Amino acid sequence: MKPELLDYLRAPITREPFSLESDSSEGGVWTGQLVTPSETYPIVRGIPRFLTADELKDQEQTQESFSYKWTRADSFYTESRDEIDDKTFDFMVETEPERYGFEDISEMRQHYESADSILEVGCGSGHYTSLYMTPDYRGKYVGVDLSAGIDIAKERHAGVKRADFVQANLFSLPLKEQAFDIVHCRGVMHHTPSTEAAFKSVSKFVKPGGEFIFLIYRKNGPVREFTDDLIREAIKDQPAGEAWEKLMQLTKFGKALSELNVEVDIPEDVDLLGIKAGKYDIQRLIYNHFVKAFWKSDWSDDESNIISFDWYHPQYVFRHTQEEIEGWCSEEGFEIESIDDRWVGFTVRARKLAA
Repeated sequence: MKPELLDYLRAPITREPFSLESDSSEGGVWTGQLVTPSETYPIVRGIPRFLTADELKDQEQTQESFSYKWTRADSFYTESRDEIDDKTFDFMVETEPERYGFEDISEMRQHYESADSILEVGCGSGHYTSLYMTPDYRGKYVGVDLSAGIDIAKERHAGVKRADFVQANLFSLPLKEQAFDIVHCRGVMHHTPSTEAAFKSVSKFVKPGGEFIFLIYRKNGPVREFTDDLIREAIKDQPAGEAWEKLMQLTKFGKALSELNVEVDIPEDVDLLGIKAGKYDIQRLIYNHFVKAFWKSDWSDDESNIISFDWYHPQYVFRHTQEEIEGWCSEEGFEIESIDDRWVGFTVRARKLAA
């Protein structure tokens, strides 16, 4: 933790500023505890920790699931685990900027680097953060996550001069409201007991005139929705490692479909299944409309399996319509600047209107 983080922190319950009781400071990284007259929270390995038993009472399974995902050394990372492997990073560079309404990775990074302050809610291990956050960023960055991935994120982005990381629940973020130019929340709010309540909680931290950039899962066709719920219900109570192995069967099914190299020509729309007319690779047809049997040929089994694990193991994985998202933005005073609709979900950039 860096001392300037105190300017952004607020006690989750009383909303009071903290004082720092420090045990030591090495290289400007403080340890000790944060205190108010009624609240005290530890700083462990340079990260303020705000997860009490009450904070986790309905999200213990979510924390376990994502801690397992983000700390797997064989999923997305180089052997040292401090960097994302090249092929995974290249895939993000190719697909993510367009989703957020940018021409390319350069334009995306310029946009984020122009912000004086960025809050990322649900930063995980800093995986997607690596896409737009570089050591060149000179603004204030705060990454928050519920899982053990927060420690990896801190290590991975140690080179970002003013970056800080906090372990906390998004429903009681220990931060000053309306304090950030950009609040980024990719694929997180739908993994809580209420996506709408999460949206309303996180959106409070955007400055008037600032941007809320987020991704929320979309509802899919009826068979995919049915199959998704069936699989999730079957494995959500299994320990993460057991669920991982069970889902590997689904990943290998996706691999077998992909290796068929068969194209299916759907002559006309199948409205009852939500399938549009057109030509489909058999694996993508099954994946998009029947079951999420993900496979990418230049990824390892583990790298592909993490996509299915992220989708099926967390107990909360809600899906929504564009109309719902538009309604939440309107209610909370946001104007939607862009919205991208594709199979993974709705990616939105929304501007907070001045009061």
